[in-house]
Amino acid sequence: GRWRPTRVREKIERYERFIDETLRIKLLQVQGARVRLVGEMEAYERLATTLKTVREEKMASLRTSVNVGCDLYMQAMVPDTSRVMVDVGLGFYAEMTVEEALAFVDKKVTDLQKRADTKSHESSEISAQIDVVLQGINELMHA
Repeated sequence: GRWRPTRVREKIERYERFIDETLRIKLLQVQGARVRLVGEMEAYERLATTLKTVREEKMASLRTSVNVGCDLYMQAMVPDTSRVMVDVGLGFYAEMTVEEALAFVDKKVTDLQKRADTKSHESSEISAQIDVVLQGINELMHA
């Protein structure tokens, strides 16, 4: 009957809305979370590199750049490198020896990598869902 093309068009529009309003938004959120995790991981890896240099060069003090927010950096002098303050998350810092900090950073990077891998997997699953819905739309259009 004449109503069939209208119902098919409505179904197609519903599926397109589902892609645009649900799946693509979820995909962007998951990808954004992954980017943030990778950025955090890179920051901890830079810290590990600095800590290894301090340890290997037996540096008693250190001149460095510190991010004071909004990616604005200032020069800083660390007069005593025997103990360092490390961001342990949720706005908390812990004072540690260089060795303790390196052990913490290693565990933190491993955890962040697992979380980033999970986000990559979620991203792939959402992309696959989008492909399935697009395939369904295509089949409806050519039915």
